[in-house]
Amino acid sequence: MPARAKSLAGLPSTYISIGSIDLFIDEALLFTKQLVFDGVLVKLYVYPGYHHLAPMFPNFSQEGATSSEYALLKALELL
Repeated sequence: MPARAKSLAGLPSTYISIGSIDLFIDEALLFTKQLVFDGVLVKLYVYPGYHHLAPMFPNFSQEGATSSEYALLKALELL
């Protein structure tokens, strides 16, 4: 379990997307710092004013949807 691992070295490149008012923002930032410290390439997107379920609402930004789609296509090696 990565959250309890002493080292995160060797994990694959990681994409993290979170809203600035998400309840889990502190954990996401701590996890990001640990990944970077252990040499893992990380792309972190923090969306100002967004909460945990923002993507489920109609006013979710096109930018957020686009970056999520990009991350999925990149992970599937379709880009």
